[in-house]
Amino acid sequence: MTGRAFGKSCFEIALRRVNLQPTARREIKLVRAWYLTQGAPEAAEHLVFELDRAIRLLEHSAHRYSMVGTTGSGEPIRRLRLRRFPYTLVYVIDPLDVVQVFAFPHWRRDRYWLTRTPGGRT
Repeated sequence: MTGRAFGKSCFEIALRRVNLQPTARREIKLVRAWYLTQGAPEAAEHLVFELDRAIRLLEHSAHRYSMVGTTGSGEPIRRLRLRRFPYTLVYVIDPLDVVQVFAFPHWRRDRYWLTRTPGGRT
């Protein structure tokens, strides 16, 4: 085996940068704090592990996840649901190919983030 896939070395694959917007960071901190106040430090730790896993997935294949709307300029809004937790990373891929995560909603509050996107719509 040559270590090549589709003409590229597996070491030449560029990873996308993932940027957590301040609103998403704040929501993540609140959720983690909630698990800690509920006496579930293991759950808080697993949440951080799952977020790290989800961010790695976005670095490699952000285009693969469900489109849930578009911005006012027509860019797709996508989501990646976490495993084992009822939360979702909602994001867009900007023109520089950077993944901008702007919300971390509970599945039951799945659409409140539309107010955060410029002209967001479903």
